Amino acid sequence: MALEDLAKLIAPRAQPQVISILRAFYPDNKPRTKAELLSETKLHVKMFEYLLTRMRHYRLIWGEKIGGEYRYYLDPNAFHTRLDTLLVDPVKHLVKGRSSI
Repeated sequence: MALEDLAKLIAPRAQPQVISILRAFYPDNKPRTKAELLSETKLHVKMFEYLLTRMRHYRLIWGEKIGGEYRYYLDPNAFHTRLDTLLVDPVKHLVKGRSSI
Protein backbone atom coordinates (compact mmCIF):
# COMPACT_ATOMS: atom_id res chain seq x y z
CA MET A 1 0.00 0.00 0.00
CA ALA A 2 1.42 3.36 -1.02
CA LEU A 3 1.56 6.26 1.41
CA GLU A 4 -1.13 7.99 -0.63
CA ASP A 5 -3.48 5.02 -0.20
CA LEU A 6 -2.80 4.91 3.51
CA ALA A 7 -3.42 8.65 3.82
CA LYS A 8 -6.68 8.31 1.88
CA LEU A 9 -7.88 5.66 4.34
CA ILE A 10 -6.93 7.70 7.40
CA ALA A 11 -8.24 11.09 6.27
CA PRO A 12 -9.54 11.29 2.68
CA ARG A 13 -9.70 15.11 2.66
CA ALA A 14 -6.32 15.64 4.33
CA GLN A 15 -4.04 13.26 2.49
CA PRO A 16 -1.04 15.61 2.10
CA GLN A 17 -1.13 16.40 5.81
CA VAL A 18 -1.21 12.71 6.78
CA ILE A 19 1.71 12.03 4.46
CA SER A 20 3.67 14.88 6.06
CA ILE A 21 3.23 13.27 9.49
CA LEU A 22 4.25 9.84 8.21
CA ARG A 23 7.32 11.26 6.47
CA ALA A 24 8.37 13.05 9.65
CA PHE A 25 9.31 9.62 11.03
CA TYR A 26 11.57 8.77 8.10
CA PRO A 27 14.33 7.82 7.47
CA ASP A 28 15.25 6.82 11.03
CA ASN A 29 11.80 6.05 12.54
CA LYS A 30 12.87 7.54 15.87
CA PRO A 31 10.19 8.65 18.33
CA ARG A 32 9.10 12.26 17.95
CA THR A 33 7.61 14.81 20.33
CA LYS A 34 4.53 16.82 19.42
CA ALA A 35 6.69 19.93 19.05
CA GLU A 36 9.06 18.13 16.67
CA LEU A 37 6.19 16.82 14.57
CA LEU A 38 4.50 20.20 14.43
CA SER A 39 7.78 21.85 13.44
CA GLU A 40 8.51 19.31 10.71
CA THR A 41 4.99 19.17 9.27
CA LYS A 42 4.05 22.86 9.60
CA LEU A 43 0.49 21.79 10.48
CA HIS A 44 -1.88 23.77 12.66
CA VAL A 45 -2.27 22.27 16.12
CA LYS A 46 -5.96 21.39 15.68
CA MET A 47 -5.35 19.65 12.34
CA PHE A 48 -2.38 17.78 13.79
CA GLU A 49 -4.42 16.61 16.78
CA TYR A 50 -7.28 15.51 14.54
CA LEU A 51 -4.96 13.50 12.31
CA LEU A 52 -3.12 12.08 15.29
CA THR A 53 -6.44 10.87 16.69
CA ARG A 54 -7.26 9.21 13.36
CA MET A 55 -3.84 7.58 13.19
CA ARG A 56 -4.16 6.34 16.76
CA HIS A 57 -7.58 4.91 15.88
CA TYR A 58 -5.89 2.77 13.25
CA ARG A 59 -3.10 2.03 15.73
CA LEU A 60 -0.54 3.42 13.32
CA ILE A 61 0.86 5.79 15.94
CA TRP A 62 1.20 5.26 19.65
CA GLY A 63 2.91 7.21 22.38
CA GLU A 64 4.43 7.09 25.82
CA LYS A 65 5.86 9.51 28.33
CA ILE A 66 9.64 9.32 28.55
CA GLY A 67 11.54 11.55 30.94
CA GLY A 68 8.62 13.93 31.40
CA GLU A 69 8.09 14.28 27.65
CA TYR A 70 5.46 12.51 25.56
CA ARG A 71 6.90 10.81 22.46
CA TYR A 72 5.07 9.36 19.47
CA TYR A 73 6.06 6.21 17.62
CA LEU A 74 5.11 4.99 14.18
CA ASP A 75 4.06 1.33 14.27
CA PRO A 76 3.24 -0.07 10.81
CA ASN A 77 2.87 -3.61 12.19
CA ALA A 78 -0.03 -2.52 14.38
CA PHE A 79 -1.70 -0.93 11.36
CA HIS A 80 -1.46 -4.25 9.51
CA THR A 81 -3.09 -5.97 12.47
CA ARG A 82 -5.87 -3.38 12.49
CA LEU A 83 -6.52 -3.90 8.77
CA ASP A 84 -6.68 -7.65 9.30
CA THR A 85 -9.19 -7.15 12.09
CA LEU A 86 -11.35 -4.76 10.06
CA LEU A 87 -11.17 -6.28 6.60
CA VAL A 88 -9.64 -9.74 6.45
CA ASP A 89 -11.18 -11.40 9.51
CA PRO A 90 -14.80 -10.63 8.54
CA VAL A 91 -14.21 -12.07 5.05
CA LYS A 92 -12.58 -15.18 6.53
CA HIS A 93 -15.57 -15.55 8.84
CA LEU A 94 -18.00 -15.29 5.90
CA VAL A 95 -16.07 -17.82 3.83
CA LYS A 96 -15.83 -20.19 6.78
CA GLY A 97 -19.60 -19.94 7.30
CA ARG A 98 -20.29 -20.73 3.65
CA SER A 99 -18.07 -23.79 3.57
CA SER A 100 -20.02 -25.38 6.40
CA ILE A 101 -23.38 -25.05 4.58
